[in-house]
Order: sequence, then C-alpha cells, then structure tokens
Amino acid sequence: MDLYRIHNTLVGKTAQVISGFMELRGVGIIDIKRLYGITSVANSAEISFEIRLETYNPSVAYDRVGLGDKQYSNYLGIPVLKMVIPVTYGRPMATVIETAVTNYLLQQDGFDSAEVFEELVLEEIEKNRSEEEEEVKAAAMQNAEPLN
Repeated sequence: MDLYRIHNTLVGKTAQVISGFMELRGVGIIDIKRLYGITSVANSAEISFEIRLETYNPSVAYDRVGLGDKQYSNYLGIPVLKMVIPVTYGRPMATVIETAVTNYLLQQDGFDSAEVFEELVLEEIEKNRSEEEEEVKAAAMQNAEPLN
C-alpha cells in the first residue's frame, strides 16, 4: 500500500498490479475479488485507525477496559489512532479485529463503551455505598439508648 497525504487526510492506495490479491500463509496468493466479490476490495481508503498485532507478553500491562491513554502513530505528519492487540493461539483474529474496528467507528460516532461501562460501575459503587451507610445508621439507631 502506498500512503499519500491529501490536505490533512491520510489515504492508502493499492498498487494496481497487486490490487485484489493477498498472501495467506500456508495457502498462498488468493484473489479476494473472486473469492468474496468486487465490493470486498477498495483501491483506496482514508487511514484513520491502526491495529497493531503483537505476540502476547504476560509482563506487559495491556489496557483491558479501554480507558487508558490513547496511542498514536504518525504517518506523513498525520497522527493515526493506534490500538495494540495481544495475539495468542486459538483466538479468532478476524472477529477480534472486526470488533475493534466496529468499536472504533462507534467511538467516532460519539458512543464509547468503556466510558458507559465506567459510569455504570461508578453508579453501582455509589448505590452500594449509600445502602451500607443506611444500614450503619439503622444499626446505630437500634443500638442507641432511649433518652429519658
């Protein structure tokens, strides 16, 4: 893929000679257009999100919720949001990548699952704290001696 900066947008374009083909290790070169249809291939696309797959390392503290600091790569002077996904055997990578992209698109549309989750957890903590305070007050009232 060749990268171009068009105004403040990063665009990736496929070289015509390899357009529609992909190497699939163990299988060889496959023709995406013929296998999955013409709509499965884009000759160019805006690049706004990068997924980096790396071998899982148990000593690395990966962001598990999605509230950590965002990472960016810089291409031709344009910052691109980067998500690092740890890879292990047996994970359905196509599903993981598709889910990451869909979640990114939802974030671009103003919906952040991690923020919603955090709000729900904080509300539950506050609710439990209030219930515990009420129980402590009730127990104190029961143990209090009547004033005469």
